[in-house]
Amino acid sequence: MNLLDLSLRHKLPLWGGLLIVITALALTGSNMLQVRESIKKNMLVRSEILGRSLVRTLYSALSQDDVWRAYEIVSFPINVEARNPSFQLRDMIVLDDENQVFISTQPKRYPLQMKLAELGPEFRELSSRLARNDGRMLVQESGGHILLVIPVVAEGMTLGTLILLHPSDYYRTSFDRVVWRNAWTTLIVLLVLLPITWLWGRRIASPLAHLTDRMGELAQRLPSPLPDRVYPHADELGRLLQVRSEERRVGKECRSRW
Repeated sequence: MNLLDLSLRHKLPLWGGLLIVITALALTGSNMLQVRESIKKNMLVRSEILGRSLVRTLYSALSQDDVWRAYEIVSFPINVEARNPSFQLRDMIVLDDENQVFISTQPKRYPLQMKLAELGPEFRELSSRLARNDGRMLVQESGGHILLVIPVVAEGMTLGTLILLHPSDYYRTSFDRVVWRNAWTTLIVLLVLLPITWLWGRRIASPLAHLTDRMGELAQRLPSPLPDRVYPHADELGRLLQVRSEERRVGKECRSRW
């Protein structure tokens, strides 16, 4: 059966409901894309603020070649992150002015005094970028990580570099929470609007269906009257039904006179 051949009593509610669902999904999807980009940007900004605050304290440790002090500085945020994730930090690496590992939160994974380029492919790419860098912050996504790179600079002198490693899906936890909230909100809105649309569609289509049925009786007999107050409104549909009722009344008067 062709769906377009359905009665308006079914077609109007179905089309109305379909339009509401499509609109809700389109708006929700567009909003989620914007929210995801906003969360990604905000989390990196927060990570940058953390990194720049650490850089100020790392300067003295690097200038005094104090490895243990540097380790304490970078370990504290990682320990806090492990208890209450907020920055989605995985590791931190501090390089000296020759791009060798000065200290890291994972000494076995990133051994001391190892060249940055020897830590893996993603770090080789970063090493080449640092060689051309002029003291600006860098962001690099590769190898399943987001690398936030902040030079340790004071009085125009670069003593080293702080690297903050985030998982590539660092924003996922915060984004998933927003997705679930929006999904529930959209579902509630649909549960409210769809029944209203269904009732409204049937309310509009039902009088038209009655009128069509009566007009179909013309070839066989005089149509039966429409139900009282089948559509008690004064719009175009209401006026049409009133005209049909008035024609029915006039017809009865004429027949009674004859």
